[in-house]
Amino acid sequence: MATIADVRLIGAGELVALLGVSRGRVAQLAAKPWFPEPVARLKLGSIWELADIERMASETGRTLNYDALAALSTDPDSPSPGGVSSGTAGTAVQREP
Repeated sequence: MATIADVRLIGAGELVALLGVSRGRVAQLAAKPWFPEPVARLKLGSIWELADIERMASETGRTLNYDALAALSTDPDSPSPGGVSSGTAGTAVQREP
């Protein structure tokens, strides 16, 4: 059973970085039947479990840019949570779920 420490949550801003697309494109993708359902819909927006996004990427052949996601967590002005590990510096990395 997963504990709260095992769950990594991301919002649209993190998906923009991770998928390398615009916010508008994130909304388009999120409307697709194969895109994971968010774990919650807040007034601020939807949030997803990173593991669900990784699974979707693996199933659809999408590349995830963990370096871009990690860069968000190192920006002191960014509201994004830290703790996301990155792949090789400067490259997009495909991670298996």
